[in-house]
Amino acid sequence: MVRTIDGEGRSEIESGFTLREPGKAWYVARCYGAGDGQVAITNPVRFEPQGSEPPAPALTRISVTVADASTGKPLSGAAEVVRMAGLKPVTESVFEFRDGRFTAQIPAAARLRVSVPGYAPQVKGVFLDHLPLLNTIFEMRAQHLTGWAVFERIASLLRDVRFEFRLERTR
Repeated sequence: MVRTIDGEGRSEIESGFTLREPGKAWYVARCYGAGDGQVAITNPVRFEPQGSEPPAPALTRISVTVADASTGKPLSGAAEVVRMAGLKPVTESVFEFRDGRFTAQIPAAARLRVSVPGYAPQVKGVFLDHLPLLNTIFEMRAQHLTGWAVFERIASLLRDVRFEFRLERTR
């Protein structure tokens, strides 16, 4: 059963197949919508024998600049590392930054929320807002999932993610 949230509430799709794995295995599903641009890729689903430990999350190194959107002046504030538990955001950690720059190592699936007093906060996610990574994922085809080149490319992209946050003043 696949459940999705749309603008009008929940919708569900039930599949007609069963997966059984005797050992460890990973699956990723690609779903197509009615239009050419409607493609979704699921998070990896992991099958493992009972008693196995899940793998540690993949980490990414991010370099961030934070500036006033109008003046370009570097700002100081706080950054939250947020993961999603279903539809609920959960703060993993919070740290302060100064002079509009910081680097950090965060889980690749996390989101980063930057806030500065007097400015509207912004949220960016590695897989949603790092265009080289997003383009690599959208360009994947079935044949890419059986070789290592695309996975090595993703690992390479996760080693150097750069975000620029240009914050707007609140009224």
